[in-house]
Amino acid sequence: PQNLKYFLVAFTDGHPFFLDAIANRIRECSKLKLESEVSRQVVAEVLLKLLFESQGVLNQFFLKVIAPWTRSDAHGSQLLILTEMAKGVNKLKDISTSIHRNQREASKQIQELMEHELILKTGVFYRFHNKIFKFWLKEVYEKKELSLLGTAGKAEEFLSRIDQMILEYDELLKMDVIDRVQNLFSEFKNEIVDFGEKRRKLPHFTEFIKSAGTSGALHGSSRSLIAKGHGRCWVCKVVEERASEKEVLDLVKSEPHDKHVMSTKVLIALNGAEENAKLLAKEKRVLTLGLSRINMLMDIFGKSPIVRMRPMFNDRATTSK
Repeated sequence: PQNLKYFLVAFTDGHPFFLDAIANRIRECSKLKLESEVSRQVVAEVLLKLLFESQGVLNQFFLKVIAPWTRSDAHGSQLLILTEMAKGVNKLKDISTSIHRNQREASKQIQELMEHELILKTGVFYRFHNKIFKFWLKEVYEKKELSLLGTAGKAEEFLSRIDQMILEYDELLKMDVIDRVQNLFSEFKNEIVDFGEKRRKLPHFTEFIKSAGTSGALHGSSRSLIAKGHGRCWVCKVVEERASEKEVLDLVKSEPHDKHVMSTKVLIALNGAEENAKLLAKEKRVLTLGLSRINMLMDIFGKSPIVRMRPMFNDRATTSK
């Protein structure tokens, strides 16, 4: 089913290694069960076998990833940093507090994790290279280490968590994409992030005005969203097809919503933008946020990515553009 494809792409961030390992096992499992259509139960059981069970391929893979910090001669709080980050603690100040170390010491250990390419820095935030690794740390490694439940109880808890995640993602798929963007923007609290070569502050928005629209989250359309707060304003155009020069010009020509606040024009191009549109946006000082940047922000603020199916590949999808 389409909803499970979207869920698995979001769950793995579309990473080919993880996606292929899971998809191959799902096909095998469905054949054995003689199922014509993949069920939520099969997906949960496959993830249990791969990620949770001791001999699971992905469980073994991640145990090797953290091996440098689980050896008897290991020292430092790197593993604790990873498990705290998996729970959503992602700024240096908060990380150092949660592991009871000063910021200088925590920063040094974080740098080691960055050198191992487990985490990366985006402005003031630290985040995981692989979202599925974050899930494994929180829902498998830490639960197995700390949970008082027996093995069977832990496995049941894992299956229940996967089923819950699939149902939650089904609800997200029903949401209009502009509502998901608004929910994301409502999380901003003046944090600094890196957008390629430029750092930018994410304003603390308190008011949102969006254009009327009836298109669903998975259908092409172009609508407006105005986000205001504390003297800042983002005038946004959310484009679900490939953005052209016309969308940029429409955005540039739009009148400021409030002439007394600092206004930034923002093109949210969920299916990418034509080269001429990118050049024009740069010339007109329009901030362009493609799918990868939006999903980077989704990741920072603990939200599921927006997934777009590529029409040329029936069973391939992407979380970046």
